[in-house]
Amino acid sequence: MPICGHHTAPKFNGKPEGLHRFFSEVEYLDDSDWEIWRSSGDAADRDDWEAFKTCIGKLYPGSDNERQWCPSDLSTIAALQSQTPMLTKDDLGVYHRKFLIPANRLLSKNSVSTQDVGRDYLTGFDPSTCQKIKDRLAMVHMQHHPDDPYTITEIYTEANVILGTSTPATLTTSATSPTVSLTTPAPVKTKSADTVTPPG
Repeated sequence: MPICGHHTAPKFNGKPEGLHRFFSEVEYLDDSDWEIWRSSGDAADRDDWEAFKTCIGKLYPGSDNERQWCPSDLSTIAALQSQTPMLTKDDLGVYHRKFLIPANRLLSKNSVSTQDVGRDYLTGFDPSTCQKIKDRLAMVHMQHHPDDPYTITEIYTEANVILGTSTPATLTTSATSPTVSLTTPAPVKTKSADTVTPPG
């Protein structure tokens, strides 16, 4: 483990959402946080690490991450993403990872169903890409009822196919093809075979 103060040593940022990571990595404290922890009577008198963490957690409401996400956050993330065209696999990866963080958390708490998550996830694609994905899903999953939402895995798989076989030009309606101008050569005049040239 790096020594205290080393640039590679992880630190507690003082924010509730960072407390869990601090405990998992045994991070170092800023002076202000150290003073609070040291002066906490309950924390100072305990040798039990788990009890110590519980006590310190009470100083940072929200550090348990129990209410960090709510179901409406999924539709909010999707709505914001849908305003930006999905042109590459990198774009897809960024959206996918950002959406999975709250989705997995909410699923683990049974706050949402896989159907709800899949429905919200699909709305995160811009209209053009979304329609391509729907067409692809319908072709691959022919037995799937159209009223039933697809899972994230199914949507993500077909989105990868769509974006892997497309270029920004084919995904953007404003793209135009270059115009090629062809010039027709002038006809070549030849002498007729029965034309008689008078002597000079």
